[in-house]
Amino acid sequence: MAGADVNIKKNRCHMNLFVFKHIFAIPSSHKLLMWHRFFLMFTSAPAIRQYYMYVTDPNRTRIGTHFWFFFANTLTEALLNLCFGKALFKDLNSTYFVIWLTIQILLSIAAVITMVWFTTEQRKARSSGGVVSRCRARDSIADD
Repeated sequence: MAGADVNIKKNRCHMNLFVFKHIFAIPSSHKLLMWHRFFLMFTSAPAIRQYYMYVTDPNRTRIGTHFWFFFANTLTEALLNLCFGKALFKDLNSTYFVIWLTIQILLSIAAVITMVWFTTEQRKARSSGGVVSRCRARDSIADD
């Protein structure tokens, strides 16, 4: 379920940028938005890895600083959007928002389940001798 949680956080980050752009009426081609996207791209990769390692490794007791920096950045953007976008959120139909959020959660969980299923099927095929990976085929050729 770590993958689903990461996907939801990533979608929240993109939603922050989308709402931020509309609240402050910034055109999509503005350099500030471009640099913001690059900033998110370069800070999210180590943050996602640190969070994934924390969730999947039982020996880890703490999350890394990249994750906390990314979390603080996303939270600050969300608070700015709520603060300056009160007029935008006043007319928000909460039913559509809940439906959108539910779909995001379900699709994220479905993606994780599909990846787990695919990985277990690959492992079963390898152990039964059905599919041979390129590395194994190369090693067996080198042994001859």
